[in-house]
Amino acid sequence: MPREKRGLMINFQEEIKRFKPSLDVENIEDAIAKSDLTDMNDIMMQLIQDGIAEKKQGDYR
Repeated sequence: MPREKRGLMINFQEEIKRFKPSLDVENIEDAIAKSDLTDMNDIMMQLIQDGIAEKKQGDYR
């Protein structure tokens, strides 16, 4: 490796030691973990269950 490029290398171990996570990120993580979020899987499961229930009742729309 050319001598002038050696000084540009990142020392990952030093960077990791100096890393401090943003307080905003930590606050967001807590808010997300505490909230009840509905994801697409939950929505699809509810639609399937509704469809099964309607089919059993003979209630086709």
